[in-house]
This record gives sequence, structure tokens and C-alpha cells, in this order.
Amino acid sequence: NPLDRVQHVQTASLGMYQYFIKVVPTVYKDIHNRKIQTNQFSVTEHFRVVNSRTGQALPGVFFFYDLSPIKVNFNEAKTPFLHFLPKVCAIVGG
Repeated sequence: NPLDRVQHVQTASLGMYQYFIKVVPTVYKDIHNRKIQTNQFSVTEHFRVVNSRTGQALPGVFFFYDLSPIKVNFNEAKTPFLHFLPKVCAIVGG
């Protein structure tokens, strides 16, 4: 998890933390045909010191979610030995 054990101690009097979180739905199917429905996500963080006199930004913590409309499917499969052997011969033979 990208945000596990993340801590921030703010030294400035006012600041704005922004977290941009991208979520991609994912289905993983293993060799035994078991399905796991999960999500992959990534996080980008920005911090900015806020000047209270200018009033250009609000101090605080803000989360922005980007939910992907596309689902990723992973299918685990074994390669038969008769397919593996010619690939090895091609690599060795050049």
C-alpha cells in the first residue's frame, strides 16, 4: 500500500497537502480458476506552504480520486513444455 506508514510533521504554520489517487479495478484469475477482484492504485503527493495574507489557497488535506473506467484482467496460465522447448532452441540457436 503506497500510503502505509506515511507520516508528515508540518513545520510551517499553514500548509496544504494534496493527494492524487488513481484507482484501477483489477481481476486476477489463477491457474485453478479462482478469481480475485481487487484494485490497483497509485498516489502522488504535493505540499505547498500557504500564506494566510494572500488567501490564494486553503490550508488542509485534500484527496482527489481518479477512478479508471477500464478494468485490467490478469490470467495466470502455464506454458506447455512442447511450446517451451522450441523457444529455448530458438534462443540457443540464435
